[in-house]
Amino acid sequence: MKKLLFGLAISAIALTSCSQNKQTQDEKKNETLETILNRRSIRAYTQESVSDEAVDIIIKAAINAPSARNAQPWQVRVVKNQGLINAIQDGVAERLKAQNPDFASRRVLFDAPVVIVVANDTTNPYGQLDCGWLGQNILLAAHSLGLGTCVVAMANDFLWSDQAKGVVEKLNFPDNYKIIYCVALGHQKDEIPDAKPRDMGKVQIID
Repeated sequence: MKKLLFGLAISAIALTSCSQNKQTQDEKKNETLETILNRRSIRAYTQESVSDEAVDIIIKAAINAPSARNAQPWQVRVVKNQGLINAIQDGVAERLKAQNPDFASRRVLFDAPVVIVVANDTTNPYGQLDCGWLGQNILLAAHSLGLGTCVVAMANDFLWSDQAKGVVEKLNFPDNYKIIYCVALGHQKDEIPDAKPRDMGKVQIID
């Protein structure tokens, strides 16, 4: 009897293991799931330029994000001008230096060759949420093309300040739009960060 129970237990473990392995294989076969699960925030970029074709694909994916009543309450600026990117980085560094001198040399856009700036329509109550969907599409589309990205909200403290007026004017956003984040975009250096732990305890299934 003990041998029978032991055999059943071993069989159950084997079946569970096979099921888990099958799920892993299914995820690997599914390009969408693989992109979602493997995408990481990249904070080190080469200076290799990003092709116009890649940018066009990423932006097309971005603006195909869902939005409430299809209002599309976003404005997007693709910044390739290195002088403008540096102006944002330098402005942020100055404000950070006032808070902590150790931050003076911090390059919050990581010297990425492209920075995407997203602003939301402040008159739309769902604008920030909808811009979130747009941002996720940017990240996943870029990863699928072999490019790295990092969402940067730290720049907002500078971009919302009077000090940044000249920089923001160059981005040409309508008056009722407010910048909510930037996305650094480029070819990543030899940096493949490990995935941070995810807390499944925050998910509940209610039958």
